[in-house]
Amino acid sequence: MQEKLLQYIWRFQLFQSRQLHSVCGQCLNIFYPGLWNNNQGPDFLNAAISIGKIRWAGHVEVHVLSSEWRKHQHDGDPHYNNVVLHVVWEHDVELNLPFPTLELRNVVPKILLEKYDSMMKAEYSIPCKPLLANVNNIIIEKCKENMVIERLHSKAKQQFGLKDFNEKNWEEQVWQSLAYSLGGKVNGIAFQMMAEKIPFQMLKQVSSNREDTEALLFGCCGLLNSDFLGDYPRNLKSTYINLSHQFGLTQQTMGVGFLRMRPAGFPTLRLSQLAQLVFEKQSLLNCILNSENLAELYTYFDVKAADYWNDHYVFEVTSTFREKRIGESAIRNIIINVVVVLNYAYGYITHSEALKQKAIDWLLKLQPEKNNITEIFKDLPISLQSAYDTQAVAHLYSGYCLHKKCMQCSIGYALLRNAS
Repeated sequence: MQEKLLQYIWRFQLFQSRQLHSVCGQCLNIFYPGLWNNNQGPDFLNAAISIGKIRWAGHVEVHVLSSEWRKHQHDGDPHYNNVVLHVVWEHDVELNLPFPTLELRNVVPKILLEKYDSMMKAEYSIPCKPLLANVNNIIIEKCKENMVIERLHSKAKQQFGLKDFNEKNWEEQVWQSLAYSLGGKVNGIAFQMMAEKIPFQMLKQVSSNREDTEALLFGCCGLLNSDFLGDYPRNLKSTYINLSHQFGLTQQTMGVGFLRMRPAGFPTLRLSQLAQLVFEKQSLLNCILNSENLAELYTYFDVKAADYWNDHYVFEVTSTFREKRIGESAIRNIIINVVVVLNYAYGYITHSEALKQKAIDWLLKLQPEKNNITEIFKDLPISLQSAYDTQAVAHLYSGYCLHKKCMQCSIGYALLRNAS
């Protein structure tokens, strides 16, 4: 038995609570187990119980063994003055405390402990995988709802802080998030570092000239260091040298990669597309916040690389002619990771439930993502029909399943609850 499991059992009353008696034979009734306390002091605050015919209000301390009361030196600690009940798994020693002790080991169903043990020892990446078929779909859907909200709030807090609205700072964060998203798995960090070195306010000073914008992005990413023969890359290099002197700009330290990538996602094409987006839109922030539907967003991000890239994927190597537009999958990633998060964050700051709901509605309308995590969930009884679903399982997997936080998961709770 672990104390965190015992606290969980007490918090949700996962034991036979009728006809309870203290270790001294006193009749006990529990009206409210108390508020779980993660700070200093007793484990549960302001519980309501009755001992015999007298009703008490006070705190509850939980230990695996009774002897841990003294071991943890609670005697004489003023934080424990208002304790009215000591809850233990095993009563191993008599302490003569001025309040009763309740032993739980004989009133907790064996099947609950067996289920918990099987999840903790499971070799599956999803600990409850063999048990999921027994979970009501309503509980699964509620879990997904919780996961989506947690994920959006976490991302919004990370990207925008959620303390106040500063248009300049939020514009910069949208720019960096957009660069990261277009960089993808291989070049996301490198693109974000580039966006940090080239603030959006700097880009606005040259955004009237697309080639200047491209030169800044390519040069900062270290893609203009060669001795080029063609006019296009030579002009970009010359422009970057002049602009870097003007702005005191240096190359960022992390280089971009081309290995294990589809050509359509090469950093050369993505940087040119990013430059076109900045060239066309004077305010990324306002354009995204003012968008009303997905069709409008897809049109907004449907930009193509410079004409040079119609027959190139890398500098100075020609290829078959093809316009290099941001594809539907890449646009969907931008909407999920930038647009949705921005709308949720701004809705949170301005107390607009409509904006937050718009963000969720967009996730519900977007096609599901396909990645390593969705592969893990595809054969389980969890519907993956939209980006809402795939974002939910991504958060569930990375935040709970991998760390076996089954007791903090509503699905895990339902499985243990059913066992009680």
